[in-house]
Amino acid sequence: MTSPDFVLNQDLDIHIEELFSGPFDLLLHLVRKHELELHEIPLGFITEKYLAAIKRLQELNVELASDFLVIAATLVELKSRFIVAGENNDEEEEIEDPASVLAARLELYRRFRQIAIYLNDNLILERSVWKRQAKNLEKSRDIEKFEPVEMKVALEEMLPRLKKMGFRTKTIIRRISLADRISTLLEFMEIAGKVSFSELIRSSGDPITTFLAVLEIVKLGILSLVDSENDFYLRLREEEGTLFSGISDD
Repeated sequence: MTSPDFVLNQDLDIHIEELFSGPFDLLLHLVRKHELELHEIPLGFITEKYLAAIKRLQELNVELASDFLVIAATLVELKSRFIVAGENNDEEEEIEDPASVLAARLELYRRFRQIAIYLNDNLILERSVWKRQAKNLEKSRDIEKFEPVEMKVALEEMLPRLKKMGFRTKTIIRRISLADRISTLLEFMEIAGKVSFSELIRSSGDPITTFLAVLEIVKLGILSLVDSENDFYLRLREEEGTLFSGISDD
């Protein structure tokens, strides 16, 4: 957070953090204000401008944080090293360019500042997005507690929705054919005589094929479907016997 100029009422008593987030923020402000390139910062010039800005802020009763004064001292030190390095050009010892050190630190700060601004903007955007509240869903029930008719209706309602959502149908080759399931079911019914529909579906290895087999046998009149209070029961009509035990797929 920067202030483009230092035109403030001298009666104000403010903290420098209200103007700049840190000393490097102030330095970047000076670099932009004087249209300087980071990799070509004149160390003497930027040091003088920084010290002048600090002095001006103190005159305006702005409370300076210690890190601003530390950077002021660091700039003076770098300036001194720059002068010394210029006087010792003939020496073989290689001395790191103080201006390059400052430029590298400013560039690193600039990048972190950009990241901070980006994250802050996205946080504000996220807070401004209204998310739809979850609907109060009915408490789920165990599949065993669903009536066969309810399952059939649910399946019929679900398939069109899946098609609209782009789900593709997939043909599955089942190990047990419908005719085999009908034959096995008839043999079982000859022994059991009567069986719970839900128990039959639940205990079968292939509930869909079993369900289709039951529908076929009931449609052909071989089995009768008895409605009880809590379930459907399948009962074999004795006069039919195993008449359709040899049915094959068409």
